[in-house]
Amino acid sequence: MKRLLSLILLITMMVSTAYSRTLDEIRRSGVVRIAFTRSGWQTINRQFAEEFAKFINCKPEYVEIEWDEIFSHNGVVPSDYITNDSVYYTPDALLKADFICGTTYIYDWREKFFDFAGEMKVSDLLIVSNYRQQKSVVNQFFVPERMRSKSQKLKVKNYRDLKGLKIALLGNSSYEHNMQIINDMIGGGIEIVKTRSEEESQELARTGKVDGFVTVSYVGLQFVSEKNKQNKQKFTLAFPVGVPDRVGWAVENGNKTLAEEI
Repeated sequence: MKRLLSLILLITMMVSTAYSRTLDEIRRSGVVRIAFTRSGWQTINRQFAEEFAKFINCKPEYVEIEWDEIFSHNGVVPSDYITNDSVYYTPDALLKADFICGTTYIYDWREKFFDFAGEMKVSDLLIVSNYRQQKSVVNQFFVPERMRSKSQKLKVKNYRDLKGLKIALLGNSSYEHNMQIINDMIGGGIEIVKTRSEEESQELARTGKVDGFVTVSYVGLQFVSEKNKQNKQKFTLAFPVGVPDRVGWAVENGNKTLAEEI
């Protein structure tokens, strides 16, 4: 019975149906549907998307998605979706939009689910607070800020300085992979806090619940610049946590005209 159910599931996933529209269909409609995660909406990708819509003479229609929807099928991400070559389908996000605008890292296994367009290279960066997260409620609310700042100042210059720190990052991502390598390299001691979105990682840092977070380079630069102007809580670019890698926007497999135009 289990084998039969597995076979039925496999056949269902292997059925190839085109959901996204060709470039000509998009132009004829006058509207291009662009998917963003909430955190991706706040990056330079939004400006790129607006310029692309103008370039093809279409009105942009923005669709908010969750990160998991980039890989889910009917709301479910199979447990072996990365390693099992027989698991492939059009992800939920591409059933809602013509393409996904965001920093999606290009890995061979991801090409089972979509093609990439507009490729560029970026790095994963570690962003840390200038002050250690408050571990004690008494210390946070009853110790004068002047004294607390002196005793809680945080300096991160190398991997070993990360021991004992809480670092937030998007789960099941290159961030997690690279940070785990560093943690193993120094013999452990980093508390990795997995989140469901870039926005959640940033919020944990803003509220002092973690000591830092990992994000893509241009998002990190933007975050540090904006937050250091707005808040008392200051942040610093620590260092890259991985080598520069290729990223791109995601389009449905086989949609060559749209991918080439991007």
